[in-house]
Amino acid sequence: MERLPLITPELVNAPFDHVDWIFEIKYDGFRSAAYIDDGKCELVSRSDHIYNRYEPLCRSLPGSFACDTAVFDGKLVVLDEQGLSQFYPMMFNKQAPIFAVFDVLMIDGDDVRELPLWQRKSLLEGRIVQGASNVLFVDHVEGKGKKLCEQICALDIEGIVAKPVESPYGMVKGRNPCGRSRTRHIARLRGGVRCFMGRGRSIDKKQRFRATDGACRLPTGAARSGAFAIRSCAGR
Repeated sequence: MERLPLITPELVNAPFDHVDWIFEIKYDGFRSAAYIDDGKCELVSRSDHIYNRYEPLCRSLPGSFACDTAVFDGKLVVLDEQGLSQFYPMMFNKQAPIFAVFDVLMIDGDDVRELPLWQRKSLLEGRIVQGASNVLFVDHVEGKGKKLCEQICALDIEGIVAKPVESPYGMVKGRNPCGRSRTRHIARLRGGVRCFMGRGRSIDKKQRFRATDGACRLPTGAARSGAFAIRSCAGR
């Protein structure tokens, strides 16, 4: 399959709130695209390196998505018993990773990169096979980046990623529309939030996502025992 470029979020100085943006946990791991074609899968890095050492995951991933061909964007991560990503077991190959997927670029021959993010996320979630234990759908909270950042600081998570819900996948007016923020061990911002500076047209929230209950959660198909939920906003 044709290799597609992966976008890299820009580092910004502080978390923020905005009704037209969503915020995701930034998992610590190896960035990877998953190329699925005719029952086979290749995991490819942003620099076009093929991850050959994760053959068991490559063999199992095609059965975890309801499609024949696709290109997904995500990260290879190792989770502990609380559902927190752990980088060193990943780096030294001490534990088998799963695929934390947060976007879809192509599916069954259709290039969906020009679709707004809210449509791509809904499409992606609907194509994950229920009960798949090797895939984690990277969930989000709407609008409440500051609250999410406070809570992930308390859990010593790497950071958050901010994305505008109307943004396509790719550059917008010469800029990357995505941003990220990282945290310190002392629960302060180390460098800011990674952000998507995308198109700003507002739409009705009910049209965007099917299930946004104020929680950024691990789905049951990829959860480990004790998997955590990040609670956000709305009086919580």
